[in-house]
Amino acid sequence: SYDEIFYKDLKRQIDSILAALPPRQQEIFNLSRFEGLSHADIATKLDLSVRTVENQIYRALKIIKDNLKIELFFWFCFLFF
Repeated sequence: SYDEIFYKDLKRQIDSILAALPPRQQEIFNLSRFEGLSHADIATKLDLSVRTVENQIYRALKIIKDNLKIELFFWFCFLFF
């Protein structure tokens, strides 16, 4: 179905964006979003400040959102024009 195709493509795009992040930022993001660790737990585990962890997660999310906006715009143009 269209939903399944869209979901798979969206997942592929997100995976690609995550793979392009700097390695440390990837690690911090993965620990937060996929392993469910708190910012404090990540900071302790990686010997970083909580503020650094928060900043890296914020930056990763901004990169993901900015890239998805571009991708979704092109999908929209393709589908409706």
